[in-house]
Amino acid sequence: MLEIRFTLAYLFFFALLGVWIPYLAVHLSLSGFGAAVIGMVFSLFLGTRIVAPYVLQPILKAGGNVYWCLAGSLLAALLSSVLLLLSNELWSIVLATLVFSACWNAALPLLETYCLSMIGADGGIYSRIRIGGSVGFVLASMSGGLIFSPFTLTSFPLLATITLALCVISIIALPRQRESGSRKTLFLTQSQWRSTSLFFVSCFMLQISHGVYYALFTPLLSEQGFSELEISSLWSVAVLSEVGVFLMAARLFRRFPVAWVLAAGLLVSAVRWWITPVVASDLYWISTVQLLHGVSFGASHAAAMIWLSKSLPTQSAIAGQALYSALCFGLGGAIGSAVGGLLWEIEPHYSFVFAGIVSLIGYVIWSLQPKTEARV
Repeated sequence: MLEIRFTLAYLFFFALLGVWIPYLAVHLSLSGFGAAVIGMVFSLFLGTRIVAPYVLQPILKAGGNVYWCLAGSLLAALLSSVLLLLSNELWSIVLATLVFSACWNAALPLLETYCLSMIGADGGIYSRIRIGGSVGFVLASMSGGLIFSPFTLTSFPLLATITLALCVISIIALPRQRESGSRKTLFLTQSQWRSTSLFFVSCFMLQISHGVYYALFTPLLSEQGFSELEISSLWSVAVLSEVGVFLMAARLFRRFPVAWVLAAGLLVSAVRWWITPVVASDLYWISTVQLLHGVSFGASHAAAMIWLSKSLPTQSAIAGQALYSALCFGLGGAIGSAVGGLLWEIEPHYSFVFAGIVSLIGYVIWSLQPKTEARV
């Protein structure tokens, strides 16, 4: 029952991204705004991802309850979608996007920490629960267009409000965990410092490389003449491979140390990025390469979550998750997108060569992990 409740929470939590990312641009376009405004609004997602994970840290440090901070942040996000229903002006869209992104990104490390604290950092259980997030994103992004066709100005605000309401309900339905005492910021002993530093730098490198992929994979396929249906199908192949790895994670973590799985994710990512532009013109081979997403993202992310949960002291768990979210997914993804875009202007293949080099550097850095920490 506990696993089902958390799976539903992850499903609706990531379904929110499946609504906002594909359909916000459509909503802006229907509202009469051009590419410059759309780009500016989407930049808020990257900006808030870097700082939002720290918004609730003062409250948590003072002894705030994780459960209520999580529910409260998503309730505030719900109010942002209601604002879209009431007004279609640029200021209201910008404000709603800023509030939603800040609340969603602030809630992510709380959800990860709360889930892992309740299930006991079991890699198999966490991976099965995390499948809900992948399925939620795909279902939301695919069904949105079917439910609201043709797309109208009220479609996106209504879908966002409904999904956010379901997310809030799923979070409130989670079991409550008693907490006592104040929470500290990320504090490590000298013996933990080297291992943790290597972890964050390696994951930072991994997400820089994925930032290139998220920003430029679609343009790469478009240059090869693929249709929109073929491109969306190739993205779906990656998500399905991710789900497949999550399903096998219990056996994976029983057989291999967590640190080894993360190392494999870094190494496979490097190979994946180098191969991608070479086979991008062939539908069969690029589909095969997309299957590597299950290792480069799925396995490495699950390993990172378990490593954080087992390696950091309990009082540092939330601060560690916040740093992981802000540094890796926020700053790392932003740097990857920006540098990849600059290299694209010189030669598209250079972007993915850069991504592969960065992943390989991450692998080398992670290989410096002390042997006593390598089997966490």
